[in-house]
Amino acid sequence: MTQPRNLHMTLAFIGDIDEARIPDLAQVAQDVRFAPCMLALDRCNWWKHNRIVWAGGEAPSALSAAAQELRKGLAAAGIRFDAKAFVPHVTLLRDARTGEGLPQVAELAWPVRDFVLVSSDRDAAGPLYRIVAGPFPEQ
Repeated sequence: MTQPRNLHMTLAFIGDIDEARIPDLAQVAQDVRFAPCMLALDRCNWWKHNRIVWAGGEAPSALSAAAQELRKGLAAAGIRFDAKAFVPHVTLLRDARTGEGLPQVAELAWPVRDFVLVSSDRDAAGPLYRIVAGPFPEQ
């Protein structure tokens, strides 16, 4: 299960990047127009390809716009990222063997307040996400 300290939503997954490119990445993020919004998490689903159970919902227009702008900035800066369609979600469980029997969920209002650059590491308790830059100001 995802530890509470790691709950987050990803606008663009970058993967491994040369540390020397972190300032470029932060600059791209700094230039994104981001406005806080609410995301209604109203369903659970399972991705078979990476065995992740997640909660998600329809992206508010402000969130979709920020994700699209971020991805355009990354491409313009020559920073590679996973170009799969943006699906707003919060990972709940990793290494799930099946998506059968997922519960119906009551809608949860997820306040999307901050936009930050995060790196992923591991410690004894598992994955650990650490803020590298941000929060970036609202625009």
